[in-house]
Amino acid sequence: MHEVFGEWYPADSAGERRGFVTSARIAVDANVLLGLYRISKESREKILVQLERDDIRPRLFLPYRAGLEYHRQRLAVAPDHAKQYTRATNIISGVKGRGVTSQLLQELRAAIREVKDAGVQKRLLDAADTAFKEAATTVGEAIRAERESNILHPKQIQTDDPIRDRIEKLFTDAGQIGRRRISTDLRAWEDQARARLAAAMPPGTGVDESKRDGGIGDPLIWMEMMDLARAVEQDVLFVSDDMKADWRQIVDDKDFGPLPDLLREFADETGQRYHHVNSDTFLEDLNTYLDADVDDDVIDEVKNARISLSDSGSRIFLPEETKERLREWVRTNEAFSTRLNSEAFHTLLSAGKPASMNFENTMFGPGNPASAALAEFLRSAVSQTPSFSDSGERSGVVKDEDDRDDGQDDEDKPAAPA
Repeated sequence: MHEVFGEWYPADSAGERRGFVTSARIAVDANVLLGLYRISKESREKILVQLERDDIRPRLFLPYRAGLEYHRQRLAVAPDHAKQYTRATNIISGVKGRGVTSQLLQELRAAIREVKDAGVQKRLLDAADTAFKEAATTVGEAIRAERESNILHPKQIQTDDPIRDRIEKLFTDAGQIGRRRISTDLRAWEDQARARLAAAMPPGTGVDESKRDGGIGDPLIWMEMMDLARAVEQDVLFVSDDMKADWRQIVDDKDFGPLPDLLREFADETGQRYHHVNSDTFLEDLNTYLDADVDDDVIDEVKNARISLSDSGSRIFLPEETKERLREWVRTNEAFSTRLNSEAFHTLLSAGKPASMNFENTMFGPGNPASAALAEFLRSAVSQTPSFSDSGERSGVVKDEDDRDDGQDDEDKPAAPA
């Protein structure tokens, strides 16, 4: 059976994985290169040193389309790293600004007031206030120093990008970057990618057709990797953090490896094998099969950055405290609640509908993630808000979401009506 249905037997054995890591051509996706901008300077250096090794660098391959996407997104991705420091910076700023109203300091001061000696109590309170502010200042300075040391600003890297300089040196050999097609050759190549999408052939199925390239990026990268395998007659290991169902076999939200359809097509069309791992798994495999010395902390940082990005991308999430305040405002603002329950508002906020996207665009401007965050909250509010009769009187007011009993677990509640 294995010989006939080989695509259903993923390369999970130690021998097979060793073969891909030690001898296959390694195709690198744009998201892996962009991920270098989202991690610390120290971690980035440790990864680049491994990629520059003589037994790895000559086997690297950058599909032309992946390289193009990297250059298109490089300046936009750079600020993502700075955002990782935002919450800590805001907390410290709040502590310094609020002073004695900080919850932690209030609790400490309350405990000190239990000391009955007035003189001792005053000295301890003064010491706590001073130490608290000094600690906040020290931590704030440490955060600022680490932030400035590790992040790269878009204006800085527009012309002087140390990461891009290192990446360029990884792909200096002939044939390490996919061929740039022009004119009629390019149109034929892209038409082939569109034909794959029209026939629902992965990868790229289910993509957002409003994307700049119409969703043909993934098919083009796939076609380039098959061309590479034919030309060099070698297996290909694809290192990419795109782990969606058009690349991976996903069952009940569990990942069971590369999509069997892709494994079969690659073998049939090229006579070679194909495997796909994400960036942190790749680093783990380098440690296992090539005696690399990438620290676990570095791998964890890469993994956390990947998971954070896959969960949220460039979206903004409203803090829970803000959501609760908005919910309370919705509950107590009868006119707004009535609008929320109107059919027109349901239609306006139905996810994926043109009217919904227009609503997001008009709030903060096209593409602004704050628009999506607020619209997402309002969609949830639509299904949570008590309804009103024609006379405007409440029917079944719920004072707290936890008091609602609709016979469903919270995670099983239906999405907002279309």
